[in-house]
Amino acid sequence: SRSWRGVSLGDDSASPTILILGSLALVESALIASAAFAVSIRRRQRELGLLAATGATPRQLAGLVLSEAAILGAIACLAGVAVGLLGALALSPWLDDLTQRRNPPLVLDLFGIVGPIAVGFGAAMFAALVPARTVARVPVLLALSGRRLAQAPARRTLWLGLGVVALAAAMTVIGATVVFTGDSSIRYLLLIGGAVLSTLGFGACGPWLLERMDRVASRLPLAGRIAFRDTARARSRSSPIVTAILAGCAAAIALGA
Repeated sequence: SRSWRGVSLGDDSASPTILILGSLALVESALIASAAFAVSIRRRQRELGLLAATGATPRQLAGLVLSEAAILGAIACLAGVAVGLLGALALSPWLDDLTQRRNPPLVLDLFGIVGPIAVGFGAAMFAALVPARTVARVPVLLALSGRRLAQAPARRTLWLGLGVVALAAAMTVIGATVVFTGDSSIRYLLLIGGAVLSTLGFGACGPWLLERMDRVASRLPLAGRIAFRDTARARSRSSPIVTAILAGCAAAIALGA
């Protein structure tokens, strides 16, 4: 079997494949969390409108969403650390048989625990930024009525997304072909950055693609027409889900190839 050279990460050694897949999984988690926050805010729109009508400022409403993200992110990170440690301890008796070599005993690394907690918490806060900004911009009367906020044309983010995808492709090509003398971790950083930026770039293109679905809906039966139109109109919360599934399929196909 082919072995990968390790990348220096603090006091630990990590496989480039694991780093790239971990970065994609982190981005996918943030996208799915962002969609969940968007759905939660949509369901609580009248409640937030009542808070605004009783004197809450847009900054306070946005702070409410960010505070919820901080609480949920902290709980999820602590639970993730517990599950990860228990999983590592459960696999340790069979680790030698799985890897076909003798492994050193498991050691708790402070960087290996604090680092994922900080990154996971940051991902939760990043996922809540756009929903918090949306809450702060909704007019009080519109929030109390329960109607959807008018969305900006998706073409604005299309060109930004295409530019980010082009930058990600350039980073990936450089990281895969150029040999850097001295520190080889630059290659892996370029590959990780290319994977993350390409996911975000396709996510920026997602609303434009979902907006096109409204034109196809008129040719479908009633159930399909309603589903397509509802997905196109709610593209702000549908686009992160589509992007997360897209990244997962792309990563699986790339590894298979």
